Amino acid sequence: MNFLNRNPRKKETGFRRPLIAHGAGVLFFLVGQFLGSQFPEEVLRVFAEPAGHLAAVFLNVPVDSSGEVIQLLHPQIDVAITDACSGFDFFCLIGALWVGWVVFSFRSATNSYLWILLILPMAWIITLVGNVSRIVCATQARLLTPESMGASFDGVIHQSVGVIVFLSVLILFWKTLTNCHERNCRA
Repeated sequence: MNFLNRNPRKKETGFRRPLIAHGAGVLFFLVGQFLGSQFPEEVLRVFAEPAGHLAAVFLNVPVDSSGEVIQLLHPQIDVAITDACSGFDFFCLIGALWVGWVVFSFRSATNSYLWILLILPMAWIITLVGNVSRIVCATQARLLTPESMGASFDGVIHQSVGVIVFLSVLILFWKTLTNCHERNCRA
């Protein structure tokens, strides 16, 4: 007799699966944050450097990635990408949402394992696209800002563009996951 489900004809209510999905997502996020704080040089190399090089291509400027900061050598403004601007926190958030979705959506362990293997590279690509978009948009927004506002306004532009870009990417990502979940539940 199944002690967890006393009536074998009654379907499982499913309290356990959402709890495990949330726990897996939170665990992914916390482990990612811990590893990011322990290895900031690797975060810079894996997340900020590719984003800086791609942004330099879109902005048509040279890049200097020899130091602890990736510098886009723009003729009009200074653009510096540090480990704090690498998008690593967004990567942890996307990964946590995706792990939770996979654990919640798939009944088969084989399908779950296959999806979990894809999470890291796909979350990295999504983060890279979002971060490149943020760097390019923030640089262009700063170039459009009048000189009278001064350098103290740079932080406001940086934060505002970051919120708009990453929130847009997050909404698109979440909408895609919910559409996939609805199709998976109907199948």
